[in-house]
Amino acid sequence: MNFMVKPTVPERASFEVVPPPIPASDIKETVTADVVVLGAGISGLTAALSAAERGAKVVELEKAPNVNFRGMHNAAIASRKQKEAGIK
Repeated sequence: MNFMVKPTVPERASFEVVPPPIPASDIKETVTADVVVLGAGISGLTAALSAAERGAKVVELEKAPNVNFRGMHNAAIASRKQKEAGIK
C-alpha cells in the first residue's frame, strides 16, 4: 500500500483571487486615510498608534465586534513613556 498522499495545492491562493466588485448601492461611506491597519490585535493597535502619533490619518479595521488583544501580561512600571505622560 502506498500511504504517501500528494497534497493538493490550489492553483492560486485565496488572496490572489479578485473578489467581485461591491455594488455602489452597498457602499455607505468612503473614507480617506494615510494608513489602513487590518486587525485590532496588539500588533494592529501598536501599528495604528505609531502611525497616528506621527501625524497619519489612520483607519483600523477589525472583524470582531470589539478590540481583542492578548497582551495583558505585558506591562511596564515607571517606564520612560509613563513618566513623560505624567503617570506616577
